[in-house]
Amino acid sequence: MVYGALGTFQKYNEKGKVIAAKLIACFLVVILIWEVPGVFDLVWSPFTFLLGYTDPNPSKQQFSLLHEWHFRSGLDRYIWIVGMIYAYYHPTIGYLWLEYIYKLPKVEYNKYHPYTSWIPITSGVPDGQPKLLLSLIPDYPMLNFMLTTPIYVAVSYRLFQLTNTLKTAFVPSKDDKRLRYNLIVAVVISSILYKLSFIFLRIPQMLVRFLH
Repeated sequence: MVYGALGTFQKYNEKGKVIAAKLIACFLVVILIWEVPGVFDLVWSPFTFLLGYTDPNPSKQQFSLLHEWHFRSGLDRYIWIVGMIYAYYHPTIGYLWLEYIYKLPKVEYNKYHPYTSWIPITSGVPDGQPKLLLSLIPDYPMLNFMLTTPIYVAVSYRLFQLTNTLKTAFVPSKDDKRLRYNLIVAVVISSILYKLSFIFLRIPQMLVRFLH
């Protein structure tokens, strides 16, 4: 769905208003498919051969073949859009916080901190107690925090760079030919993996029948 959102009219992706419109459209599509009764089955029923699942639990066999797909896909139906929002807008928010909040005098900064602390936290400073994740100096939590925070920030920054590199590789900008090629390759690889997994699941059943 991210591919579809970014690939549609991708030459306009550099325009903020276009991205905003796409995000709104994504929310509307998800609401239509997952929230309006009957639409989910209408959209996905042609793919039952691929997505259908029969639960071996007798108490759940009264559900339709798409029940499990409806449940699993519905769990994260909004979070991928939130991820797109963070990816596009968060660097700008972080820069504005650094420029106009972080550089304020201490007393004035403290007035804004309760309302803006989420910005540096979600920009790379890890959540939770660092001493529980990486302990370089046991029994000295503040000193350990001072030493481990740069490590977490460096790792986060490196992951950010790798993510951008992978994004460029898999979702090339202004290159419809490469985008179509990547999509075809993804479909082919997914189909092969699906067929292999189907075969591997059938092997134990075939062995049981053979032995009997």
